[in-house]
Amino acid sequence: MQGNLNVSKDGAGGEKNKDKVNSIYKKIIASEKGNFESYRNYFDYLGQFTDNDGSNTTYLKEFNTYFDNTLAGANPIEKLDDIFSGLDPNSSYSYDGWNAFKLYNSDICNNAAWMVVLKSQNSNFIKDAIKWSEYSLVISKNNPYYLDTLAQLYYKDGQKDKAVATETLAVQYLTDTVEEQTANDIKEVLSKMQNGTY
Repeated sequence: MQGNLNVSKDGAGGEKNKDKVNSIYKKIIASEKGNFESYRNYFDYLGQFTDNDGSNTTYLKEFNTYFDNTLAGANPIEKLDDIFSGLDPNSSYSYDGWNAFKLYNSDICNNAAWMVVLKSQNSNFIKDAIKWSEYSLVISKNNPYYLDTLAQLYYKDGQKDKAVATETLAVQYLTDTVEEQTANDIKEVLSKMQNGTY
């Protein structure tokens, strides 16, 4: 299971087997035999489902534990480098390289944080999501998508000045590679934050 991403996507990973699959991943991880691939597959699997209340509590709790135990620390790049150097040679990231691996980790942190922005049911994770979002920007500096996520989290946390400053940076770092609708959405969020209608 930890080496095959398709297990998390195919029949064995369907809704009816969700508890069983979760249990197997938890056992692999708890045994400390879980590698990067097992976590990657586990989060891919968990990301397919919401909890009964419409929240992503199961995903976010598991991700927060992973983040605190694996990614957080004084020097994130060194920690990622250690993980990267221990990858299975058959891992796709062994072929795709350090930059793809780094991007995966910044993306997964931003995506988890974005779940908190999108759904009010996830609001009890705001403080954690700020950590994840700030981390994504340590790994991938000046990314307008990540800056937008962080700004919206700051605003939801009541840090309005910080939110406006961060969203201003998101607008500043927009390039023509950003889809026009997304760029317009980011600019609109900044405008709403500035005039108090966000």
